[in-house]
Amino acid sequence: MHTPSDAYLKLLRPLLCPCRNHSLEFLAVGHWLITALDDSNLPVHCNVCKCPGTRFDHVWRKVRHLNFRSKQVFILLQLPRIQCEEHGVRNADQRIFDNHSKYSPAFQEFVFQEFFSDQPAGSLARRMMIPTTTMMRIVQSLTSRKLAAHSQRVEGIRSNEDGLDR
Repeated sequence: MHTPSDAYLKLLRPLLCPCRNHSLEFLAVGHWLITALDDSNLPVHCNVCKCPGTRFDHVWRKVRHLNFRSKQVFILLQLPRIQCEEHGVRNADQRIFDNHSKYSPAFQEFVFQEFFSDQPAGSLARRMMIPTTTMMRIVQSLTSRKLAAHSQRVEGIRSNEDGLDR
């Protein structure tokens, strides 16, 4: 029989690579913990240059992911670190979280989108089960990243136009 937790794991499985062995625990009312263990048979790549490297060791990372059926979901990932020839020891390339964040990119993007949905910040933070200050920090961080990416695109377009004018 399939449960909602099975469906959630199935949706997350591609994002948990290079970890293959997944389990789900119910920590408390409204909290789930997904544990993903490294599968040493899968190749690993540097998170900077995306080149393959040799396994070095593991680090454990815990991130908050999107809520599922009003349950807070945390992911505990046994992330392999690799020895990259160009960059030294680095975390393996993965998609479920940014290197210096406690929240997955999907969760941050959800907070960002919901922030501009005409809801009071306090009630939105309660609904997402995070402090209001954390919500504001996520929105500020994502806003600055999106503005920086936009300005880089504009600069790239301008430099291409300048090159065509000559």
